[in-house]
Amino acid sequence: MSKQLTPKQRADIEQLQNLSQQLNILQQNKMSMNAALAEAETALKELENLSDDEEIYRLAGTIMYKTTVGKTRSKLTQSKELYEVQITKFENQIKSTEQKLKELDAKLRKELGIA
Repeated sequence: MSKQLTPKQRADIEQLQNLSQQLNILQQNKMSMNAALAEAETALKELENLSDDEEIYRLAGTIMYKTTVGKTRSKLTQSKELYEVQITKFENQIKSTEQKLKELDAKLRKELGIA
């Protein structure tokens, strides 16, 4: 016997799909931020054996400019800290979204009689 979905159930299913899409986007953003973090850490490691006053070249988009190791190290450290904060933010959002998904899924399964 087929049971017709109520408007509330249809809305809940749509919300479930939206939450799933949001979760995918958050996970992709976290992956991108992890890649940026790894790149900053690698660059910082490359600068470890250089003195702060040594001159190096750095890329900014398509432009290469001369700067010092100290300035570059400072900018990379700031970027690294920003990436770490963003990753933590994404992790918290992912956890919250997963919890909402789980609760809504359980609610819908119970209403629809799906085990």
